[in-house]
Amino acid sequence: MASSDEWRNWAELPHDVLSVIFGKLGAFEVLFPAQWVCRAWKRFSHKPALWRCVDIRLDPDMVVMVPIDEIARRAVDRAAGQLEAFYYYFEFKIFAIMGF
Repeated sequence: MASSDEWRNWAELPHDVLSVIFGKLGAFEVLFPAQWVCRAWKRFSHKPALWRCVDIRLDPDMVVMVPIDEIARRAVDRAAGQLEAFYYYFEFKIFAIMGF
């Protein structure tokens, strides 16, 4: 067990570990709290491979509290043409964001 005076540099985690961490998070968590941990995590959050499958289905009560359209827009942008699956609690205007 780590002593209380030890600390971990989160920026030095290997990419395979970051892939596991980010893979367990939803788009909202990546776009807001996770990318602000450190610069390395922010850079990692922009990798298109991370955004191949985007699931931003939220509890309907949360939909009014988060900028869901902005989350969708950012997720599609970060996928950089590699988007394979997109799950969304949406209004039809999302199709305009996706180019339909």
